[in-house]
Amino acid sequence: MKHCIAVTEVLIRTVIVDTKESGADSLENAIECVKEAYQAQKIVLNAEDLVPNYTTGEPASFCEADWVDPEKVQEAEADFTL
Repeated sequence: MKHCIAVTEVLIRTVIVDTKESGADSLENAIECVKEAYQAQKIVLNAEDLVPNYTTGEPASFCEADWVDPEKVQEAEADFTL
């Protein structure tokens, strides 16, 4: 029997942006700056940005991907065989 397992990791990186301005637009401009840098791949998250699960301390969580059609799972080629 084949099972579809989801692996979830959380990556977080903080960046400091100096907008040299104040007011309501300052935060919005900072977010837009970071969003554009991310989309231009000037900010690329990697393994150093991995945040362990706060409860288990594990770097990833594993569960059944129950949103995937079971029939498609059975028809798919397996990535691993036990």
